Amino acid sequence: MVRERPGVVLVFAILNLVFGGLGVFCLLCAGGAFGLFYSISQSNPQAAKDFAALQFPSIVMIYYLVSFGVGWILALILVISGTGLLKMRPWARQLCLIYSGVSIVLSLASLVFSIFYIQPAMQTWQHDFNQRMAEMDKKQGVPPPPQMQQSPIGGIIGSVMGTIIGLLYPVLLAVFMLLPRVSAAFAGEPLPPPEDYRDPLPENDQLP
Repeated sequence: MVRERPGVVLVFAILNLVFGGLGVFCLLCAGGAFGLFYSISQSNPQAAKDFAALQFPSIVMIYYLVSFGVGWILALILVISGTGLLKMRPWARQLCLIYSGVSIVLSLASLVFSIFYIQPAMQTWQHDFNQRMAEMDKKQGVPPPPQMQQSPIGGIIGSVMGTIIGLLYPVLLAVFMLLPRVSAAFAGEPLPPPEDYRDPLPENDQLP
């Protein structure tokens, strides 16, 4: 049975493919850059020493590795669901709703985790790192550079704004996939005619 495709489904099919493709591309670039940086650091003794001196908190490294893996899964879901929407497959609509629900929950959980765990850990790391750099400069007789410390409030505001922006697409996708017109189209029901919101003409002005 050929299902009639509403225009909004075509729009979100294209958006899913675009955003999912960009997500896969960006994650590939990020993974490649990190792999290249790590490879160079291991082949160069001085670079390896500098890399080890960073000593990022383990909780931060685990958080970003998990986020990297989850990002891969969500990007692939967008690509697969976008392909299914183009073909009006009912499972594609369900996949979009699953993507939206998971993205919303993970974004809110990530915000809370970032505020209460990641940002405090990074502030402590930055303070310790600045102290280590100052001690090294002191031993070499170099005047220490000005200390830069991130504002906790600024970090929280940035995290909240980033989460709000990240939630826009999953929320819009869920809202439009739940529209009665879209649900009926994927169920194979004929689409209702578009509503006419124009005011009716007065009887004297109606055409014969």
